[in-house]
Amino acid sequence: MRLDFFEKNKNKVLYLLITVSVFSFINTFSKGLINGCDFQWQPSVLLWEGVNHYKKFMSQGGRGDFLCQNGEYAHLLHVLFYPFTLFKWETARMVWLLVNIFFAFSIPILISKSLKLSKYKSILLLLIFITCYPTRMTLNYGQQSLLVLFFMLLPFIFNNKLSGFLSGLSYVKYSTGYITFLNFLASKQYKLFILSLIPYLFGWLIYFFYTN
Repeated sequence: MRLDFFEKNKNKVLYLLITVSVFSFINTFSKGLINGCDFQWQPSVLLWEGVNHYKKFMSQGGRGDFLCQNGEYAHLLHVLFYPFTLFKWETARMVWLLVNIFFAFSIPILISKSLKLSKYKSILLLLIFITCYPTRMTLNYGQQSLLVLFFMLLPFIFNNKLSGFLSGLSYVKYSTGYITFLNFLASKQYKLFILSLIPYLFGWLIYFFYTN
């Protein structure tokens, strides 16, 4: 009986969900504009000033210099964040929020197209994704999780060398990036595995070139 009600009124339910999701997203966006403390801007600034932030923070007991930016990411991330170091904190935080929003919308859209979901299901997936707790927290605190997830998904959606190469950008987060790494090894996709290592190694070389 209840299922019939939702089936007959699914468009009305969808409009209601869209309305709720819009207000939720606006609230998340406004918080992201004044928070963003996890966005690794300051360690990246140190890199391009020639300072090894790993060594510096370890000498300080593992504590960073600015907000909660302790730089616990791979070298590549701080190389990639060079464009943000050209701005002051407030501007960089806002630009990063916009980039994170791009990832928040792109991820469910790519998944929907890959699975060939209907328009209705695609919209539902998008609404669920942009309002779920992990996404809201990532936007609010300026975390790098959406960046990692976006590049981690690419080889599962696009089976080509470019996606394999770009998937290496997901290795910047040690706690989750290894999933793609291990998948390439387990599925014996050794060429993609080697391609995925190139960005990581490239970031490592640039980091130590600038800090040594």
